[in-house]
Amino acid sequence: MCNDFSIKCESVADAPLPVLTESPKEPTFALPPSEPVMEAVEGISFDFNHGLRVRFPDSGEYRCVFKDMDTDCLLYSMDVKPGCMVESVKKFFIRFGLEIYRKDDLKEPVFRHDLDLAGKEVLIQLPVGALGDTIAWFSFVERFQKKHDCKLFCSMASEIAELFRAQYPDIAFISKDKAATLKPYATYNLGLFFGGDTNCQPYDFRQAGLHRTAGHILGLDDLSDEPPRVDLSAERKIEEKYVVIAAQASSQCKY
Repeated sequence: MCNDFSIKCESVADAPLPVLTESPKEPTFALPPSEPVMEAVEGISFDFNHGLRVRFPDSGEYRCVFKDMDTDCLLYSMDVKPGCMVESVKKFFIRFGLEIYRKDDLKEPVFRHDLDLAGKEVLIQLPVGALGDTIAWFSFVERFQKKHDCKLFCSMASEIAELFRAQYPDIAFISKDKAATLKPYATYNLGLFFGGDTNCQPYDFRQAGLHRTAGHILGLDDLSDEPPRVDLSAERKIEEKYVVIAAQASSQCKY
């Protein structure tokens, strides 16, 4: 079975609640809105905030079709029950095409939409605690904004945002808490996804490289090295040349 989709249909109201033995772990990224934010037709809504998501109303039967517009690949085509949410498994940038048909009339779709970020509100999230990764990845964020001409919000640690803010006036820098209140057209999360994950990233980062994996997640063709522009106006505390060896870093292997 094709794994490019998931379907959420069954009621969980009567299911037993799990017994928590410890506090739930804080998610790395702000969660997407609970419901898709874009209106389609006949009470159907959709967005691209956790892959492609489509919510169907409690009445009526439809067929839902996902396509990859760049490869002309059919990703998903299935009849869906009333009240379902259909969600793509792939969460990185794909130029999705969406078609919705009434189940009893498959000649012409009642709704069609191809992903187009131009002029739309888009959120890119970077892990709050990652200093080196954020600096390494940020040039890809700017390339993405220029390529799609979107209204881009970028979530990151406030201290790091101050290094970039003045140099990138076309990008709105926000906190993770602020990101959780947005209702953007699309969201993309930059990070390292372990266990051979190819749903949040198109390639295992161990094969793509830590630096360029962000460009792959954002669907960019230009993966050339381009250091970000940072504000270095802070007063220098050490006059002489010096080297920093950061042994107390994020991975044990760095020892």
